[in-house]
Amino acid sequence: MKSRCYSVRFVIAALAVASGLPAFAQAVLVVSPSGGSGNFSAPQAAIQAAAEGDTILVKPGTYPSFVVNGKSLDIVGDGVGVKMNGGFSVRNLAASQKVMIREVEAIAASLEDSIQIKNNLGPVYLERVRSTGANGFNVVASPLFHPSGTHAVRIINSNVTLVRCELFGGNGSDLVDEISAWFTGAGGTAVWSEVSTVALLGCTGIGGRGGDDWEDSKDGGDGGHGTYAYDGTVIAIGSTLKGGKGGFGGYEVLSGCGYGGDGGAAIFQATAQTHVYHAACALSAGKGGAAGGPPCSKGVSPRAIDGAIFTTLEQPHDLDVGVNEVSIPSPLRVGLPTTVTVHGKGGSAVLLRFSTEFQSKFSLPLSGILVSMQSNVTLFIPELPGTGVLALPLMVPALPVGNLTRRLVIQGWVEQSNRDFVVSTPTIATILDSTL
Repeated sequence: MKSRCYSVRFVIAALAVASGLPAFAQAVLVVSPSGGSGNFSAPQAAIQAAAEGDTILVKPGTYPSFVVNGKSLDIVGDGVGVKMNGGFSVRNLAASQKVMIREVEAIAASLEDSIQIKNNLGPVYLERVRSTGANGFNVVASPLFHPSGTHAVRIINSNVTLVRCELFGGNGSDLVDEISAWFTGAGGTAVWSEVSTVALLGCTGIGGRGGDDWEDSKDGGDGGHGTYAYDGTVIAIGSTLKGGKGGFGGYEVLSGCGYGGDGGAAIFQATAQTHVYHAACALSAGKGGAAGGPPCSKGVSPRAIDGAIFTTLEQPHDLDVGVNEVSIPSPLRVGLPTTVTVHGKGGSAVLLRFSTEFQSKFSLPLSGILVSMQSNVTLFIPELPGTGVLALPLMVPALPVGNLTRRLVIQGWVEQSNRDFVVSTPTIATILDSTL
């Protein structure tokens, strides 16, 4: 009876979301590979045509890269199979602007980092985005020469929240021909951050492996880090972060041996001004690569959270909270059923907050990233079941007259045994008219 009561109350609350929260008449621009069922055949054309605050719905297909430059947009993949060949970039947002991207796969082009987020005053939010850096290319005479793998995400001077994302640094190139290539390459980093606040919530981030020397007496390439942070703050909650393994050194009778490459750290603190907070994460470093032979040595296997030598680093902070999250599929169509899933500790009380706006603010008292803005609608769940998982059915409500879309932000405030409440990993969904 308790779960049925939640179901009825949740439907009532959802209807209130449609009527009680502010309405905005944003347009929906549709992108499809042929342009036949939509307005545009490439995301960049839709971005250029979009007004501030519009939604871009991208149908499954493979598209060229895109750049969002100084414009608030929601970019949403319509199901599995939305790929950006060459990745994407978000830059130059004003403090009043924000970008949300969900259900997209970014694949790096040669020489480029897959996702680049630079110089933004407003927040950037990525959910269920998969990104893979490019593998190194070790032919010196080629214009594509770049022996090291590139990064899955590179963030500079920005505030970025990544939720349930899968991020993989590219692998360093091997040395297999000393005529066309001179050395091995390092692995790319999953998340490279400079002077930024970066939250990794329920994400997987794995650094690329270092290149191996199969031909000469060169050193193996270093493994990429799961996350590299130069100044700023990294918050990792419920995430799996792993450094790439170092490549093995070579051996040649006349030239001697090469050293093994160092493994990558799960999180690497580059400066004393770098702050790291983590909770309920699986953190592991990559193993150092084997040496080509004596007297060379194998590569270093670092600590899971490591840092620059000769620098007094701030100790990482363990937030001491469990995995708490809220998730919902996206996009949602009006009139169709869906399910909101709440994860937390069995027996805990949860306050769900609903909004149409989001922010990205690290709250140490709440041990997480506060995303949901002031909300007109809340739902109190007095007790999660013993499994800690509660599925709440929802019939997607009608949109206000004149609206084809609406953003739905949901975040839980979860009761803890040693404190009042902590915030959960959030979710942001896009509600669409049934005709889209």
